[in-house]
Amino acid sequence: TGLYDKAIQLYIQAKDYSAAMSLLEEKSAINLTDEMADQLAPDKADKSVDPRQRKDLLIRLAYICQAQQKYTLAYKKFQQAGDISQGFKALLKSGDVELIFKTAKVSRKPELMIDAANYFKTLQWVQAEDVVMKIIELYQKAKAFELLAVFYISCAELEMDQYQAYDKAVDALLEAEKELTKCLPT
Repeated sequence: TGLYDKAIQLYIQAKDYSAAMSLLEEKSAINLTDEMADQLAPDKADKSVDPRQRKDLLIRLAYICQAQQKYTLAYKKFQQAGDISQGFKALLKSGDVELIFKTAKVSRKPELMIDAANYFKTLQWVQAEDVVMKIIELYQKAKAFELLAVFYISCAELEMDQYQAYDKAVDALLEAEKELTKCLPT
């Protein structure tokens, strides 16, 4: 793979990004590093690369990153290409809970917040109060009151079935009711 790495570096120096990516796609044994990915992404200021071509190269690079299971790097490249939705999907695959939460929280897109909350529900949220709080916060911020109510109902069922904590179950059901009233027309 040393020769392939050298070939990729030569393609980068020649600004033949497409050939470098073709080699990466062909030879899956080549380990794409963060540094290599940054070099393969043409700079916005580089006037020799058409903006549309730059975007296409970044998206292609992001898919190469995903194929190598470098999901955080894929997220960054999708972001640079302006494909926020695909970038967030890659980020979800990374499993980086804090980065997923931070990204969803600062985004102004309710669908990303909902996707993140739904992802957190696949984790061991039962034992992790911080994950429960993240789910609640994201659903609230996305104004996904019905989904939050369903989550509270799940919490109530869990409290009853596993812990026989009926007082906590009632509290969760009251929270669910409160969220559902936000869905009613005024």
